[in-house]
Amino acid sequence: MNGEIPNASNVTQPQQSPSVKGKKRLLFEIVFVVVFLIILFGILNYFNILPLSKLFRDQLGFLPRRDVPTGASQQPQQPSHVTLSPGEQAKQALINFLPTILNPSVLPKSDSDISLKQNEGLVESFSASWNVEEGTVSAILVLAPEYKNIVQSYLSLSQTENVSPSVELAQTTTSQFFLTQPKGKWGCKPIYINTMTFCENFWEEESGERLGLGIIGVSPEGSNLVFFCQHNKNSKLYSWKSCEYEFAQTGVTP
Repeated sequence: MNGEIPNASNVTQPQQSPSVKGKKRLLFEIVFVVVFLIILFGILNYFNILPLSKLFRDQLGFLPRRDVPTGASQQPQQPSHVTLSPGEQAKQALINFLPTILNPSVLPKSDSDISLKQNEGLVESFSASWNVEEGTVSAILVLAPEYKNIVQSYLSLSQTENVSPSVELAQTTTSQFFLTQPKGKWGCKPIYINTMTFCENFWEEESGERLGLGIIGVSPEGSNLVFFCQHNKNSKLYSWKSCEYEFAQTGVTP
């Protein structure tokens, strides 16, 4: 070495091969991408956009996540000031009520088939009707002041019968249209100055609600009106002993 002492200025540094530089750069890029994805997924998880900590509890349960009240992310809430009209509320109450009373064959096919109107001069009273294969079903209902609960109802369906009204006919006919099982006694009496026959089963449920089923025969060879009525404790007709005004005080059966 001719007696020279090597120093930094005259010693050639070993050069890294291009393959080593490429590996380091690739490693740096991988680390950068991984960190970026962790941050991105952490943000998405925190704001419940992509709840990874909920989907993969064992692996990613450590990720922070903002609590969301139950149902808040399910459906948009209606503004608190938006309320349904009395007619819309009455129709919804009727739609909820009908499947508990009527057989499927006489239910409206769709909500739009129901024609409903508010009875003139009676704020909480409504009339409704819809067509079925057997004829037209008519309903009169009275709602509680908040328009959510039905306190009084009367449903009827007219059908042509060539049979004189009787207890047997009333039992058979009402079971064809109504789900409600009568719990009282059947009886028939003439009505409207002996021009019609009124057959009915009227009873009180354990809840205190009073219900009635029956038919009104126009003549031995005419139309029979099949009917159902319901009076709960908030109804003005709760004291009645029948669905029909003429027998409100006495009832049809002794």
